[in-house]
Amino acid sequence: MKTEKLFEIIEKTFGCDKVLLRSKSRKATIVEIRQFFAAYTRNELNMYLTDIGKLLNRDHSTVVNMLKNHVNLMEYDNSYYDKWMSFLLEIQKHKYLYSHDYQANKILEEIEAQKFYGAKINIIKKLLTNGSKMV
Repeated sequence: MKTEKLFEIIEKTFGCDKVLLRSKSRKATIVEIRQFFAAYTRNELNMYLTDIGKLLNRDHSTVVNMLKNHVNLMEYDNSYYDKWMSFLLEIQKHKYLYSHDYQANKILEEIEAQKFYGAKINIIKKLLTNGSKMV
């Protein structure tokens, strides 16, 4: 997943846009969202601390602190844990929808690549009998 998509998911889930996330704001809700971003990009996308810091307008030592706080809050704060899980759920929904869009586009490309209607109909028949196994 690209980080721009991650910023979009954060905005959709928490109502916090990229500008606010990168701002100097120290409001607790913004700080939590930054920690979510840092934890996800580090643990799931294997990004370097300096790269995460650049995305959040912070330096790498601040990112280290965010990650430590994330681990502690996950263990002791149920509210934080619930927000983290809703964030991960939104990411999973996005991945699921994206994968189905990708499959649908591949099928359309395959159909459109055929010159003859008979070939197009055969692709559709295969899909109806085999499901999405064709792609």
